[in-house]
Amino acid sequence: MIKVAKMIRFHLIGILNADVLEVTNARAESLNSKIQRIRMAPLSKPLVSSWG
Repeated sequence: MIKVAKMIRFHLIGILNADVLEVTNARAESLNSKIQRIRMAPLSKPLVSSWG
């Protein structure tokens, strides 16, 4: 419990800023999703068929 309280106190300014400014990490998550899809694309199917 003490560890949680210290963590909250350490991050309190960021927590309050996110709440007041209504900031989310949606853009970062979206970019991460796109990167993951690009990385996995070669494993799932070829982008261009060389056999016609």
